[in-house]
Amino acid sequence: MPAVRGVHAAVLFNNSIIIIGGYGGFTTFSSCLQYNPSNNTFLPFPSLNTARSGFAAAVVVNKIYVAGGYDNGALLSSIEVF
Repeated sequence: MPAVRGVHAAVLFNNSIIIIGGYGGFTTFSSCLQYNPSNNTFLPFPSLNTARSGFAAAVVVNKIYVAGGYDNGALLSSIEVF
C-alpha cells in the first residue's frame, strides 16, 4: 500500500479490493485505492467527499456505501455512495 493507514475499510468490488479512507499518523484520509490481487498493483480510486476513519462500508447492488466514522475526532453521521 502506498501510504500506511489504519482504521480504514476494505470491500471486494468488481474483482478488486477497494481500500477506503482511514487514518495515518496525523491525517484522516479521503483517498481510496483499488488493489488488484492478480498482479499485485494499486491504482487510484475515486475519493470520499469527507475524510473518515472508523466507519462501516459495504457493497450493495454494485455500489459502495460508506457510513459514519470520524474525521479528525469529529463524529460523522453522513453516508456516501459510489
